[in-house]
Amino acid sequence: MKKILVFILIMFTVCSCSDLLDIDSDAYLKADDNSLVSPNDSVYSLLGILSEFQDLSDEVVIFGELQADLVDVSANASQYLKEINSHSITPDNPLIDVSQYYAVINNCNYVITHMDTVVGNQALLTDYAAAVKIRAWTYLQLVKTFSTVRYYEEPVLSVSDARNMSKYPLLSKEEVLNKLIPQLKSVLHAQEPIRSFNDFPMSKMIPQAESLLAECYLWLNQYEQAATYYKQMMEKGTAGHMLTHEIKYEGSEGWSITNAWMAMFFPPDAKNSSDEIITGMYYHPKLGRSFGANALFSSIKSSYKAIAHWYAQEINNPNASAEFKLYGDYWRGRLSWSRYITTDYEGAASIVPRILKFQNDTTSGGRMILERASIYHLRYAEAVNRMGKPTLALASLNYGVKDAIVKDPKYVNPSEIAESSFVVDFRSAKYTNNRGLRNRAGLKPVEFPKEQTLATLQDSILFVEDAILNEAALELAFEGNRWGDLVRIGLRRTSGQPDFVAKTVSEKFMPNPQARIPFTPSADATMIYNKLLDHNNFFIPFPEK
Repeated sequence: MKKILVFILIMFTVCSCSDLLDIDSDAYLKADDNSLVSPNDSVYSLLGILSEFQDLSDEVVIFGELQADLVDVSANASQYLKEINSHSITPDNPLIDVSQYYAVINNCNYVITHMDTVVGNQALLTDYAAAVKIRAWTYLQLVKTFSTVRYYEEPVLSVSDARNMSKYPLLSKEEVLNKLIPQLKSVLHAQEPIRSFNDFPMSKMIPQAESLLAECYLWLNQYEQAATYYKQMMEKGTAGHMLTHEIKYEGSEGWSITNAWMAMFFPPDAKNSSDEIITGMYYHPKLGRSFGANALFSSIKSSYKAIAHWYAQEINNPNASAEFKLYGDYWRGRLSWSRYITTDYEGAASIVPRILKFQNDTTSGGRMILERASIYHLRYAEAVNRMGKPTLALASLNYGVKDAIVKDPKYVNPSEIAESSFVVDFRSAKYTNNRGLRNRAGLKPVEFPKEQTLATLQDSILFVEDAILNEAALELAFEGNRWGDLVRIGLRRTSGQPDFVAKTVSEKFMPNPQARIPFTPSADATMIYNKLLDHNNFFIPFPEK
C-alpha cells in the first residue's frame, strides 16, 4: 500500500502552467527511501505512467490536426478551439496548458531515476525502457507544438524544486531532439513488456524506440539515419509491418473487400488491426480513463478540403462502377468521415462531416492510434526521397518496396540502388506481399509528368515529396500527424517555397464555387495565410503562466 500511495502522490505532484509545477503543499518524497527494486514496483510505476499518458489523446488531435488543413471546427466549438483552428491563440487559452505533458514526463523521470535495472537479471529493464520511450514521445509532441520546451530529467519532488526555474532550461527543438537520441539508443536492446492488461498486451501501448529515433532524425534532416530506423520498423517482427490489406472495387453488382484496409480500425483483438497498428493509447473502464477524443469530435469535423481530396482520387479499375469512380478514394474516405445526405452527391447536399475513424473500435473503450505500418512506409519514402532517391520513394508509395519492384528500372532508377546498403536492400521475404499505399487502396499510381517539367533532381524530389504528403492526408487523416508533416516539410522549403505551409493551411478556409460540397469558411483565409508566412508562427510560444 505504501508503494501504491507513493505513485499516486507522484502522479498528482505534477506540473501546471504557473511555475511549471504547482504543488499544493511543501511535502516531498525522499527519493532515497523509494528505490524501485521489485516487480510490483515496476507494475505500479508503468500503470501510473500509462494512466497519465492516456490523457494526452485530445492534445494529439488538437495540435496535430486542428492547426492543419484536414480538420475544421464545428458550430458548437469553443472559443479556444476556434483560436487554434485560426492560428490566433491567446496566452490565456487553457488548451495550451502543458501540465499534462509534464505529468507524464515527471512520472517517467521518477522511474528512470530510481528503477533498478540490474536487480533480478535485469527483470525491470523492460519497464525502465518503456518510461524512456514514453518520455521521448512526450517531448517529441512538445517540440512539434511549442517554439521552445522546458527540459529536465530529474523528478520534481518538492515545491522548492518546482519553483527553481533555473533547473528547467528552455531548449530549442534541435537541442531536445539531440538529447533524446542517445537515450533512445540506450534502450534499443530492451524487450517489450510481456504483461497484459485485461488480456491486452502492454507492448501495444508503448511507442517503439526505432520509430521515435527515426522521427527525431527526420526532424533533424538526417535522412539516411531516419530511413534506416523506419526500415528497421518495417521489418520488425516475424512478418514485418507490411502493407498487405487490399481494397477491391467491384462493378455494379456491389463491392467486396479482402483483408480490408478498414479492418485495422475495428476492435484491437482482430488480426488485421493487431498486425497493422503497432502502438496506441488504449482505453478501458478498468483503467479509469475514457477516450477523450470521442467527446472532442463533437466540436471538430473533417474539413471540406479533406473531403474534396478523397473525391479527387482515381480508381485503378476500369471495370469499377460509375458510383465508385464518382466517389474517388471511397473506402478510406467513407471510414474516416460520415455524411448525412438529403439528395445525391451531384446535387445540393446537407452534409455533417463527422469524424468517425476511431469509433469502430467498440470493445476496448476506444483507441488513439500513435504508430501503424503506413506511417513507417510513408516516412521511409519521405526520407529516401530526400536522400536523392525519388523514383525509389515513388515506387514505395505506389507499389510497395519489394525486390521485384525495386530492381525493375521501369519503376526505380538503377543509380538510386547502386550502393549495397541496408536502406535499399529488399531481398527479405517479408516484403514479398507488400502492396504500397496507393495499390492497396485500389487507386491509380502517381506518375512523373510525361513532359520534361522536372528539369533537375531537386524538382523530382519536390514532386515526390508533394505526392507523399498528399497520400499521407488520405491515409492518416485525423490521426494527429498532419500539422507535424506540414511544418517539417515547410521548414525544408524556407528558401524555395516560403509560403508552402501558409498556402496549404489557408486553402481550408477558401470557398470554392466549383466544389461538390458547398461550405462557409470558419476563418479568414488571407489572415491565416499572412500569419503563416512568418515561420515563427508555426510554433506556439511556451506558456509561462
